[in-house]
Amino acid sequence: MFLIAIMVFDISFSFFAMANLHFFPGPETSPDGLALSDFSVEGPGELGKGDVLTFFFVLRNSPDNPPVTFTSKGMFIAAVDPEGNDRSFEFMRARLAMLPLIV
Repeated sequence: MFLIAIMVFDISFSFFAMANLHFFPGPETSPDGLALSDFSVEGPGELGKGDVLTFFFVLRNSPDNPPVTFTSKGMFIAAVDPEGNDRSFEFMRARLAMLPLIV
């Protein structure tokens, strides 16, 4: 397996012990060939407004894939709130080119 990037997103600040709220082992591969795996969300066991959520994931670009360049939004977290509204945030790595790992 080829490790290209491990990204950690801290959404806010809190002093509570973190619990594993969700884990998706993957992999899930996008149409442009990037593979997402080991996706997890950690936060307080009982969520409330303003609590910390930390997202971990591994994103890979295989050696057989050409470089992939992110858009102006780069990588981000997208969610749907209880009212059905899109809540995308933490835009980072805009226009980053993810090269395939050559071994």
